[in-house]
Amino acid sequence: MPWHTYTQAADWARANNPLEEAVDPLTGTKDKWDKFASAGGLKSVSSFHGMHVSKLEPAWNGEKLTSFVMEVDPSLSSGAVKSAMNQACGTSDADWKIMNQEVVAGKEAVIALAVKGKVACGMALSPWSAAVTFDARP
Repeated sequence: MPWHTYTQAADWARANNPLEEAVDPLTGTKDKWDKFASAGGLKSVSSFHGMHVSKLEPAWNGEKLTSFVMEVDPSLSSGAVKSAMNQACGTSDADWKIMNQEVVAGKEAVIALAVKGKVACGMALSPWSAAVTFDARP
């Protein structure tokens, strides 16, 4: 079945991945998180837009998800992380601003930020660790 819009494809993916549904930057709720957690959490589903998540810390304002920090696979390239976060945040490559970039131990280390509408997404990658984050603006 062909997808006619990005939104339809993203909606289908979230509906079939309880982690993505629970921590969607615009529609994540405590109820969705509780359902994800009670179904096994990261032990049952650890893929977030193709990135393996090893640790996740959501923050809530009542029922609404306001931010998260995820530890992801550090072997991923910055391009792969940016692509996954573009899917999650509704951003494009043009929205990303490099805050710091250098080569450490033969691998790219980068800190970057993308802001679009009410969502700010970030990534911090090094040879040893990788984290992605988002913050929902009021």
